[in-house]
Amino acid sequence: MDSKTNFTPAEDSNIVKKIIDNYLPYWSLFVIATFIGIGIAFIYLRYQTPVYVVKAKLYIKDDKAGSDQSKLFDALNIAGDKKNVVNEIEVLKSPLLMQRVVKDLQLYYGVSVKGRVNKLALPINEFPFMLTALHPDTLHGTIKDVPIIFYAGSNNVLIAGKKFPLNSICTIGLDSFFISRESANTNFDNTYFLNITPVEVKSKQLINSISINLVSKQSSILEVVFRTSDIVLGKQLLDKLFEVYRLNTLEEKNAVALKTLNFITERLKIVTRELDSVENNIQYFKQSNNIVDLSTQGKLYLNNITEVETAGSELNVQLNTLKDLRNFLSRKSEGLAPAISNLSNPLLVSLLSKLTDAELEYNRTEIINGVNADIMIQLRSEIAKLKAEILDNISNLENNYLIAKKENDKKKREFSKDLDKIPADEKELLRISREGIIKNITYTFLLQKREETALSYASVVSDNKVLEKANSSGLPVFPVRNNVYMFSVLASLLFPILYIYFKEKFNNKIMFKDEISSTTLIPIVGEIMQDAGKEAIVIRDGKRSAIAEQIRILRTNLSFLITNNAISSKVVLLTSSISGDGKSFVSINLAISLALTGKKIILLELDLRKPKISEALGFSRNLKGISNYLSGHATINEVQNKVDSFDNLYYISAGAIPPNPTELLGSTQFSNLIDYLKQNYDYVILDLPPIGLVSDSLVISKYADITIYVLRHAHTPKLYLPFIQKIYEDKKFNNLVIVFNGLKSRGVFGGYGYGYGYGYGYGYTEDAKPKSLFRRLFGR
Repeated sequence: MDSKTNFTPAEDSNIVKKIIDNYLPYWSLFVIATFIGIGIAFIYLRYQTPVYVVKAKLYIKDDKAGSDQSKLFDALNIAGDKKNVVNEIEVLKSPLLMQRVVKDLQLYYGVSVKGRVNKLALPINEFPFMLTALHPDTLHGTIKDVPIIFYAGSNNVLIAGKKFPLNSICTIGLDSFFISRESANTNFDNTYFLNITPVEVKSKQLINSISINLVSKQSSILEVVFRTSDIVLGKQLLDKLFEVYRLNTLEEKNAVALKTLNFITERLKIVTRELDSVENNIQYFKQSNNIVDLSTQGKLYLNNITEVETAGSELNVQLNTLKDLRNFLSRKSEGLAPAISNLSNPLLVSLLSKLTDAELEYNRTEIINGVNADIMIQLRSEIAKLKAEILDNISNLENNYLIAKKENDKKKREFSKDLDKIPADEKELLRISREGIIKNITYTFLLQKREETALSYASVVSDNKVLEKANSSGLPVFPVRNNVYMFSVLASLLFPILYIYFKEKFNNKIMFKDEISSTTLIPIVGEIMQDAGKEAIVIRDGKRSAIAEQIRILRTNLSFLITNNAISSKVVLLTSSISGDGKSFVSINLAISLALTGKKIILLELDLRKPKISEALGFSRNLKGISNYLSGHATINEVQNKVDSFDNLYYISAGAIPPNPTELLGSTQFSNLIDYLKQNYDYVILDLPPIGLVSDSLVISKYADITIYVLRHAHTPKLYLPFIQKIYEDKKFNNLVIVFNGLKSRGVFGGYGYGYGYGYGYGYTEDAKPKSLFRRLFGR
């Protein structure tokens, strides 16, 4: 026999069916695991704090887009920096802004109450009291679970064992707070727990819960998302964040205009004092000298000198402004440069505008990255280059203005010659009047610039707009109940799958028929279930149990094997790998099954070391048997025994246990015994000891026409399979076949077979009754 295909069913290629057949027997385990998983999910959801998403949208004017409004502001010379949306995302998430939010909303404290298992944090709108830190910027550290109890009918509160009156200052740890009752419905029977977190720490926690993204790549609209367990807190926080951001933007924009306004105001104070002094001098001079008006020649001189003085005054203003700018730029300190609106040189105005933008960008970037970041070093370098360029431009302008001033002074001297032709009193009045005119021109010029700067200050508007106020769907994003239950069910199904897979696939015992088929080429001629009753004889005349039918199938397969291979004599040898494989059980029942067909059968108990068949057939162990015959202490007729329960079945016991069983079985006397039995019986069944333990089977193998190798489910080690294949390839046994014995029902409750569709269902055998639930759980 060269192929195993005569007896081995073709493998089912339907992978889905294989999976179902493999795991369906454990359906109850999957059901139990699913219920456990759902229970765990329910408990998890019961005590998990839900997290909600609060969203808001903010529009920011992007400097890349440009607008008519920005061009109008440029025409009015209104100071203002342009925004980069990506940078503004970081500004919105900056710690300084969030710290202002925390202080304004008093988020540095929280309140919780005791629940059944854990403490439950109260929503911000349900706080029973308000706690205001006197010095929020210097809170000393985190304080957790400080008990607070309100006294019924009194105006006192107990904080950490200390009594304080409400609406007063109390001390908690090292910090002072003002405490007041927030709600008249405060539960006096409840103990509240106070948690205090420093402003910096709380702001970092809140920043980590905020995400800001552009609505689209081409848009300058930001969607701000805040994850929180308190929806009311989330709405208040985002609205306050937008408000603080808008105020911060306006403060930055107004800083330049305010600095210029302060500069002009200080100059006006000086000029006003000087102008008042000149006017008083004119009035006093006229009264003292009885001068009412100037002559025609004096008026002409005054008109000419006024034009020259006006030009000179403007030059002096420009020179003084340049001087102030030089002093500011020469200082090493950093800060916003004043936006001097009275500068007439467009190049210098442009450079100052760039410097202002660079300094504002520096201040904004410093909030995000810190002083020592690489980008800060780059910005400082750019500011230094701009200052150097501006200083160079100032030097050039100063030289030009000084030349113009010399020319103006020359004209002034020429006009002064006309003054000599005027009487002395009128000459002095002209001198004083000329000084007044100069001061008045300067005063008027500064008043004009102050109004322009004030207009710029008042015209500054925020370049961001809230498009969508903070709102929430009211549904938690974590945990999502459906997802948790779905995950728990999938995990519940996965754990049994892994358990079954590792339990069976990594078992060192033979568990499945395909493990035999994939390792050896030996035909499998029978599969026999585990006998639940532990009876040695499971087949009788007319008995239709499942295991009896399997014995009959084995008998039929052997008949086909004998017929196909034209075997004249019918000596069947049974062996196994180790003790307990069920070799004797198969031998007895195969012999009985053959005897029931009317054949004359003799069963030889050749396991001379540990005989078992005598007891199973109801014979005494003291019977004379093989060892007695081979040693010459009994005749052939003395060792043959008729099995009374079955017609045509005879039996030869092992006899007395000999000291040299292998030598006895290899003797000529044993060869003569086999020849005699072959002539007088239709089948000779030889039950030998395990081949993995002793060599008796190899000694007797030459007498066998068919060799049945018994492997037992979940008992025979897999390591014997290569050994069996080797002896098959070496042809050490004639017509070697395998019987897979002791197949146990798979699954928690059993009844589904052992492998991939090779089990035996109910309904075809007379004793195919389901086990009770108790026996399924605790019995075999």
